[in-house]
Amino acid sequence: MMKKYLVIFTVMLAILTVGCGTSKQKNKETTELPAKKYVIVTEQNAEVTLNFVDIKGSVKNTSNEKEIGYVLLRYETLSEEGEVLDSQQIPIFGPIRPNESKMFTSIAPWPKKGIKYTIKVDDARYGTY
Repeated sequence: MMKKYLVIFTVMLAILTVGCGTSKQKNKETTELPAKKYVIVTEQNAEVTLNFVDIKGSVKNTSNEKEIGYVLLRYETLSEEGEVLDSQQIPIFGPIRPNESKMFTSIAPWPKKGIKYTIKVDDARYGTY
């Protein structure tokens, strides 16, 4: 009889231990800021040649602690009215160490009605990719 209670106690202790570990991990994930919040476009330049635009610039990891492994930029060509004529993604693979920058370059089509462009951070991830 005592063996039966010991087994039940051991199983319940294991369940509680696993449950506590999981809740701490979920809590850590929800309090950690997304990597995207730490990435800024520090330089950008777009040069139109014929029907294409050569995009160059750099992004910076403003975090003091975490390394960024991947950044996805969104480049948009806009009309005079601000309408998006073309949209391209520019992937940047890290590592981008804390307080360091990384350059990027890309080529995209330039629509005939294109007047201006924007580049913004679409996504970013911690770690190594």
